[in-house]
Amino acid sequence: MLMLDLGRLEILVHFSQLGSIAATAESLGYSASAISQQLVALEREIGRTLLERTARSAALTDTGRLLVGHAVRLLAEAERVEAEMAAHSQAIGGRLIVSTIPSLAVDTAQALAAVQRDHPALEIVMRQLDSRDAAAALEHRLTDIALLDDWSRTRRAPSRALIQHQIHVDPVVLAVPAGHSLAESSSPLSQSELAKSIQSMTLLSAPEGHMSRLATDQRLRELTVTPARRWEFEGLATLAELVATGAGCAFLPRSLGRLQAHNRLVLRGLTPPMERRIYALHRAASRTSPAVELCLRTVSTCLLKLQTDPSADVVSHADTGPTRRRGAR
Repeated sequence: MLMLDLGRLEILVHFSQLGSIAATAESLGYSASAISQQLVALEREIGRTLLERTARSAALTDTGRLLVGHAVRLLAEAERVEAEMAAHSQAIGGRLIVSTIPSLAVDTAQALAAVQRDHPALEIVMRQLDSRDAAAALEHRLTDIALLDDWSRTRRAPSRALIQHQIHVDPVVLAVPAGHSLAESSSPLSQSELAKSIQSMTLLSAPEGHMSRLATDQRLRELTVTPARRWEFEGLATLAELVATGAGCAFLPRSLGRLQAHNRLVLRGLTPPMERRIYALHRAASRTSPAVELCLRTVSTCLLKLQTDPSADVVSHADTGPTRRRGAR
């Protein structure tokens, strides 16, 4: 009877997604030689060649790709059993990889660091991951919980192998420097007002392909307008800081713009509205895991608290109440 090592199957699945032994080793925290040895051992177990190797690269054979499909299903069943056993004993431990987008990283890291301190048997690893890559990373076991955003207008359902929790719906606003003429009012911008403003300003945005950029470009097409200039930067927090220094305007989630003091940044709502949705995503096989459930609950509570914290609510130049500057995300 063929006995397969689940750890080696997981290495193979990681390799199938990352494409190299070096990247697989870095992801799992092992040396490249150790990963290579485990894959050779798996080939001996199977009795087939799984990787085509050259001096500088390796690629899956047809047999390797076939085994990856089986491995994903076997690992999901093993994870389901492990989660149910942990739920039965209420044990919170093991290793959990949580990936996040940059704008959520600081706050979620603080919350999960507290969880790890309270549960020494639980090792939490946090990594940055683009929202576009989250589903594939979960299915290939590169992460266990993914925090992501979606700026599209229609909710995208994940595969049956994944479970998606909506945490928050965040309005998208136009952020301008406090000294700009648009700062004189707090009412939402009409289509015509927005188009006129964009035409005369530098628009700060993410590079092409990012979720926020796709949504921004769609809005510009609807307005049939081209910004006077466009500057591209990674990270929404970077865009917020640049707007505050007077570099231009940007479409930003309202919660992120609120982190700037009202005398630096002004947020104008949009008509019709735009929004981004914040999700937590994990594998269906881990649904009963106490560790996964605890981390999901902690992250959700943390992010919802930030969205409803009135002391950080800075929406327009006309605000007269006290404000509190918080570290940018």
